[in-house]
Amino acid sequence: MRIHEIVEAKKKTDTKTADILSFNTEPEFQPAPEKGTSRQAMHYKDVTKRSKDLQAAIKKVEAGEMSKQEYDTLVNKVKAVYPYEEVPMYAAIEKVKDVITKDKTEKVKDPMELLPKGYPVGLRLDIPSYRDKDTWVVAVHEQKKGWDAGTPIAYTSTAIISNATLGVHPNAAMKIAKGNEKGTIAVMKGNWVPMSSEQAKAYAEKAMKNPAWKQVGMDPERHAYFYDRNNMQPIVAAEQLIQVGGFVIAYRPTYANKTEFPY
Repeated sequence: MRIHEIVEAKKKTDTKTADILSFNTEPEFQPAPEKGTSRQAMHYKDVTKRSKDLQAAIKKVEAGEMSKQEYDTLVNKVKAVYPYEEVPMYAAIEKVKDVITKDKTEKVKDPMELLPKGYPVGLRLDIPSYRDKDTWVVAVHEQKKGWDAGTPIAYTSTAIISNATLGVHPNAAMKIAKGNEKGTIAVMKGNWVPMSSEQAKAYAEKAMKNPAWKQVGMDPERHAYFYDRNNMQPIVAAEQLIQVGGFVIAYRPTYANKTEFPY
């Protein structure tokens, strides 16, 4: 099944936001990379540093001089991914107001006051806030066709969506992997679930104890897709998704084949 078919099938799923169920969906996967230094222990400027080795390698992949599998192996060696051991603390709304750029201040809102249940949104991270101020801010957008971020609705601490689909602009991701500045090239879309940041964090902590929930990562320097932080398999959809700053966890995710992506 192709990616767009998987996503369209997931959109038709009618999932209720209720208790966490005991259900485990596992893909066939390769062993996870060895753990490296936790990015939570690193200076934020080091977290955003780019790898010259990966930039050179992705150009070889594009030119057909390196296989995707070889690039995958290099990513796991140079920039290994591993799951969070605990849910990080979210940035308080006051903190978000302090770090967000002035043109966005009026759109800083508490997640409980944002939108009605079921409202279609797109989620991503506010890049300047973590790149320049070491603060992970959730950007909430209107949904837009494809994987573009629509008009910004708000900037906040946490978010929860149901019937989630996750996607990346592969060509734009490739340009970033080769050295271009990061931009808005990926989005997680779904239906808004109103919940306070305190409740969202507690919900995520409960989810961490259930194997049906999988931690999600996305870094265009590594891959042109969202991935499971445990086994690096592409994730394209989920029944529900919780975002606490830079931490994302998905309930019963739908996996895709790596061959569907450029790298």
